[in-house]
Amino acid sequence: MGLAIIIILVSLGLLFAVQWMLKQPAIKPVQRAKQAVVAANFLSAALGVTTECNERTVRELLQDCALTGGVTKCGPETSCAFVDGKLKDLFNATLDEWGQEYYFIIRGPAAVQRIEFNEPCPGEREQKIHPLPVGTGGIRIELVLEMCR
Repeated sequence: MGLAIIIILVSLGLLFAVQWMLKQPAIKPVQRAKQAVVAANFLSAALGVTTECNERTVRELLQDCALTGGVTKCGPETSCAFVDGKLKDLFNATLDEWGQEYYFIIRGPAAVQRIEFNEPCPGEREQKIHPLPVGTGGIRIELVLEMCR
């Protein structure tokens, strides 16, 4: 009888140990807040970057791309192709370098919707949306950055 009790107690102990080891670590609220701040600051800073394309900012090039489909020329490229490459460079130099998984997309007119990096986050994520007005006709685009956990 004593051996049976010991076997049951050891089995319960192993069950709790396995359950504890398989449990995903919970993301702390501080880490979630940090990801939200990084996402918001990245979007804000990226829009203010002055480019080599006629000394225009990323914001201005995105607005041109959304409004005109890329009429402004940046060397041999349209503003749409140029700003796509510039944003990719910014992501490579920051979030990719830091090992942070993310998903980035722009919602709006068809010309800017082609700007998308990585795959949507498979699990939990912290998402920031930065609206950007385009022209006076009420057209706007949204920059969406998801920080994967």
